[in-house]
Amino acid sequence: GDGPVRDPESDQDRDQDHDQIEILYRNAIVIDALVITRGWDEASFTTARETGYTGLQTSLDSGNLTAALEGLSGWNQRIEENPGRLIRADTAADFVRAKQSGRLAPQ
Repeated sequence: GDGPVRDPESDQDRDQDHDQIEILYRNAIVIDALVITRGWDEASFTTARETGYTGLQTSLDSGNLTAALEGLSGWNQRIEENPGRLIRADTAADFVRAKQSGRLAPQ
């Protein structure tokens, strides 16, 4: 009949741990190095914002140099067109600026 007795302190401890993890993650600089960046659209911006990511390691087409340069140009254009949401990450300091300003930093 009687199931295991739950210790209310353990539930409280677990909730406190969860809260501390949430705070740590919110304050951390998080970079997604496995993002698929093709077909970037409004839903992509929304998803990135909801994840709490600070940066993205963008992948360029490896088929040939021309395709890779076109991909790089596309990201530069996307960054220029979205200055309130994106900041180009060329240095570690750019990720810090992105975190402080609530923007996403593709690299």
